[in-house]
Amino acid sequence: MAKIIKNEETTIDHIEEMMKISDTSKKIRYLLANGYAIKDIYNAFKGKVTTKNGGEIRYQHVRNVAITPLTSK
Repeated sequence: MAKIIKNEETTIDHIEEMMKISDTSKKIRYLLANGYAIKDIYNAFKGKVTTKNGGEIRYQHVRNVAITPLTSK
């Protein structure tokens, strides 16, 4: 059975698949594709997932990833 992240009111049950992904933005997109809300992703990542520079992830980052469409050239 998959491990579950519980942080206040947030439960994420796709943790095993998500942890295989190296990039934070890709993790966010993966969880969005599985139906999680921006607020739930932020609450689950808060204090556990960091930015490239080692800082704590911010709600705005999760929101920006959610609203920015992927493009291919």
